[in-house]
Amino acid sequence: MDKKCTECGAVYPATLEFFNKEKRGKFGLSAKCKECLNKYQKQYREENPEYYKQYRQENKEQIAEHQKQYYQDNKEHRLEYSKQWQKDNKEQVAERKKQYREDNKERIAEYAKQYKQDNKEQILEYNKQWQKDNKELVNAKNAKRRAIKRGVTVENFTAQDVLDMWGTVCHICFDPIDLNDWHMDHVYPLSKGGEHSLNNVKPSHPKCNMVKGASII
Repeated sequence: MDKKCTECGAVYPATLEFFNKEKRGKFGLSAKCKECLNKYQKQYREENPEYYKQYRQENKEQIAEHQKQYYQDNKEHRLEYSKQWQKDNKEQVAERKKQYREDNKERIAEYAKQYKQDNKEQILEYNKQWQKDNKELVNAKNAKRRAIKRGVTVENFTAQDVLDMWGTVCHICFDPIDLNDWHMDHVYPLSKGGEHSLNNVKPSHPKCNMVKGASII
């Protein structure tokens, strides 16, 4: 079922996607399409700024109630529109978020602090599960942290980089490692001045690494 806009003459499906609600209109919809109505309203506001300002001041409650009802009646449509807009305007969205964070540092910090206090158990459980599901990332992060703490040379690389360079065999016992549970071992220990680099980091079994400790093979 289609409907023709009385302003631009375009024919659209007779739905709320293209027309506003209007009880007395055909199909219960406005005579003009949304695009034409928006253009008209924008032009009217620009030509009559004082009248529009006065109208909003005198009808705050009515406008608020209308907007609330509109949001309730068009939740799915607005959600889909918002998702698409953010997808099409990534740079603008990123800039807005950046500006908001800069303008509301104290507010964000206070909210984060309060959230942590109110959700301690939930956050703790989430962190435990994340570390369990991301052992490689955790091991890599811990190894890098220890290296920085000791003031030795630190290279940026990932667990996958180590596997790509040295394979999937424990460099201590020469048996295959479990890719879901393995350590990045510093061949020349950090405690003895070893570097945190691909040349000095090799795969190992957790048990082999613990037994080896700070010794040099």
